[in-house]
Amino acid sequence: MTWAPKRLIEGGTPQKLGFYERGATPYFASRMDPRLSYCLYVPKDYDETGSDTYALVVIAHGTARWAESYRNDFAAFAEDTRTIIWPRSSPPA
Repeated sequence: MTWAPKRLIEGGTPQKLGFYERGATPYFASRMDPRLSYCLYVPKDYDETGSDTYALVVIAHGTARWAESYRNDFAAFAEDTRTIIWPRSSPPA
């Protein structure tokens, strides 16, 4: 028997990403800790119901904490390589 946690849906609806969840996303606040926020770059052809797989690149950005700069700078890479970009923010102090 295997166990997997339920899929956490931050926005949109189950099995369907919303308009703001593709391409350069806005910042989303974590449901577990609203002090934590994140943004992503999800390739525009991403199909959550398809069988294709996408790599995930996690980028630890510098002290300026401008995650959106990294998200935008890696957009072309994400589209070309079918990769989801997560510019990781540091946890609050």
